[in-house]
Amino acid sequence: MHTPIVNFESDAPGGESKNQARCQDWRRAFSLFELLAVLVIIGLVSGMAITKFGHTAYQAGNAEGFARRLSLDISQARRRAIATGEDHYLQFYRTSGVVTSYALFRDAAGGDYQVDDVIAVPDGATVTTASDTLTFDFAGALATAGTSSVLRIDGAKFYWNVTLFHATGFASVDKLPQ
Repeated sequence: MHTPIVNFESDAPGGESKNQARCQDWRRAFSLFELLAVLVIIGLVSGMAITKFGHTAYQAGNAEGFARRLSLDISQARRRAIATGEDHYLQFYRTSGVVTSYALFRDAAGGDYQVDDVIAVPDGATVTTASDTLTFDFAGALATAGTSSVLRIDGAKFYWNVTLFHATGFASVDKLPQ
């Protein structure tokens, strides 16, 4: 019978010493310098992308966000009118014929009360509306003559039509290319 030869100086296979075996099993991690270099490259590429595409995308985002906010405030005015039984209205403020902001009011017996903060039209958005007020009655209907009203919000590449149906007070938002 053959007995295996045991090398007491090495436990690693192939006759390597313990220290050599440990060095081979140890996995190399990224150094701080390598991580910083990657972050700098990502920052440079992001900066170039923002300067190229950022301004129009920011303006489009402002206009779209404003269109959504306006439609939500219209729905809020309608719901408040139904809940309280008192007329609620949005008042649009103009400067030189251009809508610059709006606010939500309650038409109560003791006088009109502002319900919410004044909302400014953001840069890059233009609002076009035929009426300076949108009043909702106790049933939630739009108390203006006609069958529907349209508010237009112009952005950099798109425009949004907020259509109000008078009988129901329901607001619909449509996004269309310029």
